[in-house]
Amino acid sequence: IANWSSTLAGDSNKRFRDLGLGVVRSNSVGVPRNDQAYVIGNMQGLWNKMPWLVDTHFRGSVEFSYLSLIPSAEFSWNVDPRLGGRGLDRALLDERAGSVLRRIALQPSPSEGLAQTPLGLSAAANLPADGSGEPPINLSPLPQGEVSAGQTRFALPADRKVIALSVVGQEAMVPLNRPAAEVRLLVACHVAESDVEAFGKQFRKQESITGVRIGTLAFELADGTVSELPLLYAYDVLPWNRTEAPPYLMGSLGAVTSADDAIRGYVVQWVNPKPDQPVKAMRFTRGETEATPVVVAGTVVAAQP
Repeated sequence: IANWSSTLAGDSNKRFRDLGLGVVRSNSVGVPRNDQAYVIGNMQGLWNKMPWLVDTHFRGSVEFSYLSLIPSAEFSWNVDPRLGGRGLDRALLDERAGSVLRRIALQPSPSEGLAQTPLGLSAAANLPADGSGEPPINLSPLPQGEVSAGQTRFALPADRKVIALSVVGQEAMVPLNRPAAEVRLLVACHVAESDVEAFGKQFRKQESITGVRIGTLAFELADGTVSELPLLYAYDVLPWNRTEAPPYLMGSLGAVTSADDAIRGYVVQWVNPKPDQPVKAMRFTRGETEATPVVVAGTVVAAQP
């Protein structure tokens, strides 16, 4: 029997077991110590049509995303003093999810162990990220200089200027003109508080099932081929100041965070479909939503010699 009422009737697991039933504790992030002897397993319900997204029009679906499977699996078989009913245990995620989710997000690429070099964004950077611009984005609390996340090294710009596309359809172009197996970018976005309700309606569109496309990164190769990487809200990017969100996303390799974890940028990966073809340029375009997509820094992963 699947017992959905463990939290409402504290002795119900024992009562079912005493009746001769095998009991599965349900709708639970784990099995508390006093229930360990009475159940044969645990089942956690995600209750979300899009569990690969940590944010939807509910604006609170983190507990019903795949992220919750990590502490649920841990606490189903191991009693932990941090287990306290429903909820996403951030400390456990910090210990486990960084490596787990990076492996899920990592795309196949012939780039393992190859050199990484900073990608200069100054030609297209258009917004001071000290809070003085419009929209106001203050990334000053992020670490200075070189930072690492998702097995990627980034050189954060000293002037803290970023590429922010604040007008629907706006485009920025970054020249590369070099061989590259991959380009990895540190990204974020901005959603004004006044636009949160309207932006939430974007999730109701059928095409948003994998995340709301707030922008597109298009890479032009030397032979004229164009390869696109969609920037998907709630899948590989969230607002820079979403303090209540976890630092992990299903489509992101990792995150660079401030000391208080209140500000962050997410690592996304584009893999060159033709690694023998140099990359001429990257074009960054804003989608038709209320979100302002932002590129903070970039890194080029060398092509195979």
